[in-house]
Amino acid sequence: MKKYEIILIAISFIITGFLFFVKKYFDLEIDIMLIGSVLIIVNSLLAVFNSLQNSNRSKLVWSTFMFLIGVLEFTISKFNIGSIDLIILPSVFIICCGVFLMLFIENAKGKIFIVLSLVCAGCLLFLIEFKDSLFINSINQYIGKLLNYKGVILFVIGWLLISNRKKIKSENN
Repeated sequence: MKKYEIILIAISFIITGFLFFVKKYFDLEIDIMLIGSVLIIVNSLLAVFNSLQNSNRSKLVWSTFMFLIGVLEFTISKFNIGSIDLIILPSVFIICCGVFLMLFIENAKGKIFIVLSLVCAGCLLFLIEFKDSLFINSINQYIGKLLNYKGVILFVIGWLLISNRKKIKSENN
């Protein structure tokens, strides 16, 4: 990825994390998930198109992942979802499925990507079938505990991306 694209995505994370922090301590009437998701979707969608044009596989994986995270945030913000922690695990499988599918689209000779995409879809179906098991419920509880710190986590991810941008190889500055 180009350094400016990494910085744009990192700034999206930092802004979203900062808004979660501000909203927690100040009663603001803004939809942080909507703002953050739009920032992430726009930045990552541009990067997906750029990576497909330049046949840059690592950028395609990262950009697709970020785009699907943005779509997840947008879905959470627009629909009344009772407990966010219950949709995180299925979302991981959907995102992995989407990333592998994009890799297959980018290189149709790589049949392993379509197989991995189908495996992720199978895991999603397994998860849906056994959603009330003790194992799945305990994972969802841990996810719920992590979500209490989502603002801090997003801020730290953005900061790490910016601080490590010199270490990340880019095709153009």
